[in-house]
Amino acid sequence: MKLILHGTPNSRQREFFLSRARHTAYGGARGGGKSWAMRRKFVLLALRYPELNLLLLRRTLPELRENHIIPLQRELYGIAPYNSTERVFRFPNGSRIKLGYCDTAQDVSCIRCILSVKKQRILRKNKCGF
Repeated sequence: MKLILHGTPNSRQREFFLSRARHTAYGGARGGGKSWAMRRKFVLLALRYPELNLLLLRRTLPELRENHIIPLQRELYGIAPYNSTERVFRFPNGSRIKLGYCDTAQDVSCIRCILSVKKQRILRKNKCGF
């Protein structure tokens, strides 16, 4: 099956796509295409690098669902199945796009835990399911 990604990046999105920095900040007003650019870059990275784990966050679950889960389900249908229990898209090459949200202090704490665990390369399941 062939994946066709629709859309043309604007100049700021193009700059974001071309960045080779380890950390790239991309901000701006509502409606500037940040979510589209992030989804697009994550999909391209997941396709390019086997076994890559990506984490995409929003503030609330409804925002996550509307801005990322639903569009990614449409775009990746037949390519990367979505597991709604784990909130993860799994690619044939072993890469994953994990989706989460942080609307409470506990959620933020869980994200910090995940990032710390990933840095230490220790695999353990925490109570928030990330």
